[in-house]
Amino acid sequence: MWGSNTVILTLLVISWCPEHVQGQFVNGTLRLVNTSNAYEGRLEIYYSGSWGRICDYGWDLPSAVVACKQLGFTGAHTAVVNTSPEGTGSFWIQNLNCQGTETSLEDCSHDGVGVINSSYCNQSSDDAGVLCKGPNDGEIRLIGYTQYFGRVEIFYAGEWGRVCKNGWSLNDAKVACRQLGFSGALAYWTLWSARGTSRVVLDQLNCAGTESRLDACTHGSIGYPSSSSCSSNSYVDAGVACEAPDDGELRLMDGNGYNSGRVEIKFAGYWQRICDWGWRSSEAAVACRQLGYSGYVRAATDWTIKGDTSFWLQGVQCQGTEANITDCSNVVIGYYDDYHCYSSSNDDAGVYCQGYLPGVIPPSTTTTTPTTTTTVPRGPRCYICSSTGISCSRSRNASSHSNFCYYGHVCYSSAMAYESYNLFYSSSTISYSYSRGCRLPSSCTSQEYQGNTCTGTGTRRVCKHCCTTDYCNGGAVDTSQTSNNNRGSSLKTVCFKVLFALLFIAFAWN
Repeated sequence: MWGSNTVILTLLVISWCPEHVQGQFVNGTLRLVNTSNAYEGRLEIYYSGSWGRICDYGWDLPSAVVACKQLGFTGAHTAVVNTSPEGTGSFWIQNLNCQGTETSLEDCSHDGVGVINSSYCNQSSDDAGVLCKGPNDGEIRLIGYTQYFGRVEIFYAGEWGRVCKNGWSLNDAKVACRQLGFSGALAYWTLWSARGTSRVVLDQLNCAGTESRLDACTHGSIGYPSSSSCSSNSYVDAGVACEAPDDGELRLMDGNGYNSGRVEIKFAGYWQRICDWGWRSSEAAVACRQLGYSGYVRAATDWTIKGDTSFWLQGVQCQGTEANITDCSNVVIGYYDDYHCYSSSNDDAGVYCQGYLPGVIPPSTTTTTPTTTTTVPRGPRCYICSSTGISCSRSRNASSHSNFCYYGHVCYSSAMAYESYNLFYSSSTISYSYSRGCRLPSSCTSQEYQGNTCTGTGTRRVCKHCCTTDYCNGGAVDTSQTSNNNRGSSLKTVCFKVLFALLFIAFAWN
């Protein structure tokens, strides 16, 4: 008896319950279709037992906010029109006009369920869609060389996406670095390489530079950037270099290992090259001072072993008294032009510094006997040119050979003037003979360490130069004196003329 009453009661309840309790949906239920993630897609609405499309005629952000809240999200980022791929059924609603505070799209005004104007709602397009808000939206990260230096990615709809360079500026970079927890931005890029492979989700950023986050700046439609400027298949990534604690540090690379080399500078946690365009002795003096040396010998350009990175600096202009390269003028971090500074060429700035750093032991040469191995400290390696008066080539070719000085000795170059005669033209010329080798440091003056020092005039003129780095005496000593021609005034020349005349008379007499 009790079982029969239970069955009858159950049937009465089922007949009374709404359709969704019976396995159907109530009118006005929403769903996302053709979505690549749980936060976005094309909208469909349920009426009279079937799902239908929502036309994007009149579709706006307040309506998208209501739709996302009805779906269980906290709000909407973007109201999407012409959602792709389009639906295949009929439209149920058009011209929705929500305030944004409603609990469902049914509560918003519209033209009526099933009332569709085909002029505005084409069956082959015109679908309304949404990109709803999710947790961690707007977080950013850098993908690149270091935590301070890379292309910018931003998190939306449950995944990381790219930031387009369209509108990207230094103010935007400052906000990005601030959001990442850094003190500021050094530089920004608009064509980062290598490009990202994910979807481009944000463009047209226009930050004032004071915001705490990128998503607090004005920007384009999240998830749907300009198709003409921000193609996912192109190099359109925004990049940034943020300030790091050790910005501006210098190091020498591919030199003698202790006081010469190619100059590299560190920014945003990454070492890169300094272009040699405009690199002079004043810049070399500052670089050697910053590195801790007692002085500099000379600047170098076109360093033989080029760097394998891009350039951080070009055209730096120093007075020579600054403590650091970054104290000089025209320090524009990250900017260089390929005309003067070509990454594939030897356009590297270099220096030859004076002395050794504390604790640095100069390299040694090793000689081996059958029974013992003895390490012999050595001094710098000096060129000895086979062609006097002609600058040695920087390459180690057959026209020159080189030797190591004994430890504690320095490289030495000298040019001594002499007078040569031309009997037939009755002239004499001041020329120079050159010598290069090694000597004790006590034999050199402080002026000779700084550069060429010349004394005397005419045939008594002597120019000297002392230096402490490998191959530092490879070129001809600058005598800074033009050769002099003397005609008809030399006593020796008169004697030659008289002798020549007597010989001529004697020959004619015979």
